[in-house]
Amino acid sequence: RFLEVYQQTARVQGGEPNMGRQMRSLFVNAGIPDVEVTAAVWRYTTEDATTTWGDAYADRLETSSIGQLAVDSGFATRAEIEEIAAAFRVWARKPDATWMFTHVAALARKPA
Repeated sequence: RFLEVYQQTARVQGGEPNMGRQMRSLFVNAGIPDVEVTAAVWRYTTEDATTTWGDAYADRLETSSIGQLAVDSGFATRAEIEEIAAAFRVWARKPDATWMFTHVAALARKPA
């Protein structure tokens, strides 16, 4: 449920949470074929790291504009946001919890 709410909320703000896979295509289609795409994986694979990340994301859902925007946009109820936050906290304390993000970047050179 978290991924669905997160993606809907990102898109209602004009974002695209899955933009990384489209990076090269965007530049090539804009007439800039000289593009280098790189990626880095941020990983949370220790008990301390997952607890810190899970608690931080739970707090973000409950106290920042992202959780409220999800509610205001009709993507989730306040109770669902609180349930998702609680689930993050429970998950974060599991001994096998693992979370990873892939960050994608592009460096393009405009033709002369």
